[in-house]
Amino acid sequence: MIKPEEAKVVRRIFEAYLGGKGCYTIAKELQAEGVPTIRNKGKWHEVVVQEILLNPVYEGNLIYQKTYSTSCLPFTRKRNHGTYPKYLITENHLPIITKEEAEAVRQIYEYRSQSAKNKASSLNRYVFSGRIRCGVCGNTFRRQKIYMGKLMKQSSGAVKGICRI
Repeated sequence: MIKPEEAKVVRRIFEAYLGGKGCYTIAKELQAEGVPTIRNKGKWHEVVVQEILLNPVYEGNLIYQKTYSTSCLPFTRKRNHGTYPKYLITENHLPIITKEEAEAVRQIYEYRSQSAKNKASSLNRYVFSGRIRCGVCGNTFRRQKIYMGKLMKQSSGAVKGICRI
């Protein structure tokens, strides 16, 4: 059953994300406005907004075996990261958002996560940060300070160790 109050919050989260806001910003705004969480668990966190955005339930689909119980005492619930097969049931119930909105959110999320992975660890602090790559190993070069006693020498090396070719 769709609860109208919760559906408003879910639609608002999707609209804000499609409008260009990030998960952290959306969570901060919801917390500041005093919007209750879906299960009244307390604070809004970035991860909660992220899980709402990536959850197929809001587009009318259902996934079985997202979690499972261990087979020994004490029985505990664990997330299923490939231990057991998951089953997707499409058009199981009335959707809160359209499939197009859900697909657009997934594409934006994937684009943002890929661009975050491609950024250099120095966060583009310098002009050539993340732009110079080793022709042999493909790693990004970065500034590196080497301390030898009291002397400091600057050199450049690859992110995952120094490429010695």
